[in-house]
Amino acid sequence: ETKITHTIIKSATGEFDLENITKLSLVKMNIHRIENLDSCVNLQEINFTGNCIEEILGVEKLVNLRKLVLTSNKVKTLKGLQKCPRLEHIQLQDNLISNMSEVSSLAVLPNLKVLYLKNIDGTHSCPPNQDHLTLAIEKARCEMLFATTHHIAAALFGN
Repeated sequence: ETKITHTIIKSATGEFDLENITKLSLVKMNIHRIENLDSCVNLQEINFTGNCIEEILGVEKLVNLRKLVLTSNKVKTLKGLQKCPRLEHIQLQDNLISNMSEVSSLAVLPNLKVLYLKNIDGTHSCPPNQDHLTLAIEKARCEMLFATTHHIAAALFGN
């Protein structure tokens, strides 16, 4: 098992100063946990393809994160991603997410444009219809917007 250390991050990127790193690729390194990224405050893209990551914890403080690739891991839950509001692109194919409500929880990400989900549950069955999932996320966003608007209107007008 490989631990993500500052030395590994510097070696992978060729950067000495962690705050200057914008892209990080740690592919097929037998990583089990996302850790020690807090100093990489300008990190915009991370690729963790082909590791053993089960939980997406450790990215919550990466406020500039725009692209996250977790293809071919062991991800079971998407908790933690909701705290990355700038995420635009997420790749989750070949993981172990069996509950589709995990996917709809991504509706809170206002900038999410690309979401790859093929074989998201690790069964190698036919992938769910991407259009339906995209619509589910858009529907959840609209419902959240409506609820927020209704709440504001009630506060302003007493209805």
